[in-house]
Amino acid sequence: VTGVTLRATLTRVFFDQTMFAPLFLGGLFSGGLLLEGRPEAVATKLQKDLPITVLMNWSVWVPSMLIMFRFVPAPLQVRDTVSLCVYGCVSLRVP
Repeated sequence: VTGVTLRATLTRVFFDQTMFAPLFLGGLFSGGLLLEGRPEAVATKLQKDLPITVLMNWSVWVPSMLIMFRFVPAPLQVRDTVSLCVYGCVSLRVP
């Protein structure tokens, strides 16, 4: 989706937050547990923590991405670096 219209912005945020975010967070949780040598805990962790983590993710990222996609030129968007830092912090805080 290209452009900075309201429709293009809403479309980008929608697809990013409904497709990418849950998959990325699930992969982050799963990968962490697999690296810890606890593959049996993956399903429980995803069932218990993924829904609330996705909701918290939306409370932070939907407003910030709406602003960024609408007003910041594409070459200046730093979402990947910021996302990596925030997701890293979130993964350390969720027991």
